Amino acid sequence: MEIDEVLAVNAWTESGQTYVWSAPEELREAVRGLGGAGNRFLVAQRIPDLPDVFA
Repeated sequence: MEIDEVLAVNAWTESGQTYVWSAPEELREAVRGLGGAGNRFLVAQRIPDLPDVFA
């Protein structure tokens, strides 16, 4: 599945990298980079912010 638009999400990684209204390619690379020491997770939250709705 290809997404050709900017995604309405905020995301951040354990290492401190942040993504706001990111292109799908940026988030894909962030996910691929997970797994090393200090970079074990990524949290994504929809925009607009909905309490307790995240992945």
